[in-house]
Amino acid sequence: MFQNYLTIALRKLAKQRDYVLLNVLGLGLSVACSILIFALVRHHFSFDTYHKNAARTARVVMDVRTETVMPFSGIPNPMGKTLRADCAFLDQTAMRSDEDDVLITVADEGGNRHKYREESKFAWVEPDYLRILDLPLLRGDAAALSEPNTVLLSERLARKYFGSADAIGKTLRLQNETDLRVVGILHDLPLHTDYPQEILGSWESLKTQPGLANALDSWGGARGGTFCFALLKEGHNIGELDAFLIDITKKHPHPDLASLFSYKARPLTELHFDTDYGFGNNKKYIWALACIGIFLLLTACVNFVNMATAQALTRAREVGVRKSLGSTRGQLFRQFMFETSLIVGTSLLVGALLARLALPHLNEWLDVQLAFDAPLVQALAGFLALLAVALTFLAGFYPGLMQSGFSPVVSLKAAAELPNAGGFSLRRLLVTTQFAISQMLIIGAAVVTAQMRYAQNTDWGFRPGAILTLEVPEPAKMKTLQQELSQLSGVQTVSLCYQPPASSSNNHTGIQYDQRPKSEPWLVNSKPADDGTTAPVVGVLRDFHHWDLSQAISPIAVGTRSSGYQTCAVQLRPGNPEAALAQVREIWERQFPDHFYEHRFMDERLGDFFETETTILRLVRSFAGIAIFIGCLGLYGLATFMVNRKRKEVGIRKSLGASVSGILWLFGKEYARLIAIAFVIAAPLAWWAMNAWLEDYTYRIALGAGIFALSLLATLLVAVLTVGVQSVRAALANPVKALRSE
Repeated sequence: MFQNYLTIALRKLAKQRDYVLLNVLGLGLSVACSILIFALVRHHFSFDTYHKNAARTARVVMDVRTETVMPFSGIPNPMGKTLRADCAFLDQTAMRSDEDDVLITVADEGGNRHKYREESKFAWVEPDYLRILDLPLLRGDAAALSEPNTVLLSERLARKYFGSADAIGKTLRLQNETDLRVVGILHDLPLHTDYPQEILGSWESLKTQPGLANALDSWGGARGGTFCFALLKEGHNIGELDAFLIDITKKHPHPDLASLFSYKARPLTELHFDTDYGFGNNKKYIWALACIGIFLLLTACVNFVNMATAQALTRAREVGVRKSLGSTRGQLFRQFMFETSLIVGTSLLVGALLARLALPHLNEWLDVQLAFDAPLVQALAGFLALLAVALTFLAGFYPGLMQSGFSPVVSLKAAAELPNAGGFSLRRLLVTTQFAISQMLIIGAAVVTAQMRYAQNTDWGFRPGAILTLEVPEPAKMKTLQQELSQLSGVQTVSLCYQPPASSSNNHTGIQYDQRPKSEPWLVNSKPADDGTTAPVVGVLRDFHHWDLSQAISPIAVGTRSSGYQTCAVQLRPGNPEAALAQVREIWERQFPDHFYEHRFMDERLGDFFETETTILRLVRSFAGIAIFIGCLGLYGLATFMVNRKRKEVGIRKSLGASVSGILWLFGKEYARLIAIAFVIAAPLAWWAMNAWLEDYTYRIALGAGIFALSLLATLLVAVLTVGVQSVRAALANPVKALRSE
């Protein structure tokens, strides 16, 4: 029986190459997108779930309560030892403090020094950090991390720094200031972790750092990168820790503002999607991607059903003959489903190949490192198996049921007498659904584009211009650097500051007026710049954006405090900047020969704020384009069938004097009606979705009618270009040829 099904299926599909090609290409593209989206969604939902004690692990965060409540991911340094001493239901507690950008210097056996600039790779940790999170030690002694000036390295970085030599006992230098002895080698970290630090220095080392010893016991401030991890004992829950942290708030208040800080706990596995206290990965974007994948599959299935029901009319006589020879409806249904399964199976292979080719581009776009490794391949195998069953059922069930149900008497007379003309009402519904999906994606892409253009063209309150920013590694040489750069002919102005006006690094602090006994119950964003801790107010600046447009402009204080300077801002004169840039680099490298030189223009820094929007725009545009292309394939196939089916009708109409425009309207009026209906469905849904997205921005565009009109016109244009080719060909054809067989 199987051999019979296969022989008939291959014979039929070989005769319908265009039909097969359109379906395989449409399904293959949708499957490829679905595979990539599945891999991305799985990647995000797997973050830090691999830790064996993940369900019992929490991280302490805090709220800064002033006029409003500001969520904050970091906590004061004494939190770890306080919880360790006073909280009996905690099994382990550990502090960790990140260093965003560090310089690692390693001397080889010949005395040559090799410099490595590491971003988001270094953290100071307490020894229990390795017990709370699963960080297996390959060799060495983790207990030695309780000693000052010791460090653990991942196996990857150990090879990078020391080659094939044993790294245990070797020394590396941090920031040209601190020597750290390697006491252990860690197993390389997996990609799905929000704690990717591969250089773990001992927390005890902080006591030897200038100016940090006192800060380790202070409840008066916190860094965003300083975390406290807590492992609950079996049988205890995070609610108990929350209650205990209320007591911590009362026992250890802020030294100046008693009600400033309050603490709470968050589950480790929820922080990846926590936009307030975690890592800012908005879960609604992940679900939106999943929905887009489903939309693409539905669009491809719509194509399949439409073309299959249309093709059913050409197979009516086949059904009649086979039923007359004794074939049952069940046998015919299984035959048609088998043909569908062959097309779906081929599409899955094509989709998998396309996904494999597209994965490097997706990694580049999203700055991720997805790979078709063994775990992902195993997960994809199950996903593709379910997808194959679902697609075969969705795309093949109705056409197979309809074709196998043809009456042999009617089907042997003429296809034109078949009831419901091959499911034309269903095709109207499916094409309308297809148009609605395309219009929603077009509206989404248009809204994201408009919001990005608004952000890029908005008045930030300052002039980014041709301003170069240089990180200054040695504060003692700042003034010298400033003076030398100011003497360059290509330089207009040089200023020292903490960070540029708009930056991801901000310092919020309390403020107290000299005539008032208490500090004010609110915070200001302190931006040290050349314009102490005590200073007169000498002017009022116009409000400017210090963060991206999702954040409201908050109070900002700009004052002179040289100890807070970290950046040298260099404004170049108009003209060719290459010569000035070369001179700036020469001076910088002469001042700081042991450090890496790197500069960034301020408008590049502003571009960092648009990174999420840029990624979303790329994805939405790409998937919208693919959805439209898949829809075009289906419309082309459907239009071809309709033209062939109406060829004699067109011939008769032209013989009776019908114009070319009248013939074109004969084909176009149906699609125009369906596009209008789809717009009525898509517009409110897209407005709701995109309005919800824009609510994340304090400063945003208004959803005007122009965006929705654009999607309607774009859909009409796509339909005209797709259907129009076949329609024009039919309208211009010689009616004699169409009527010759009559």
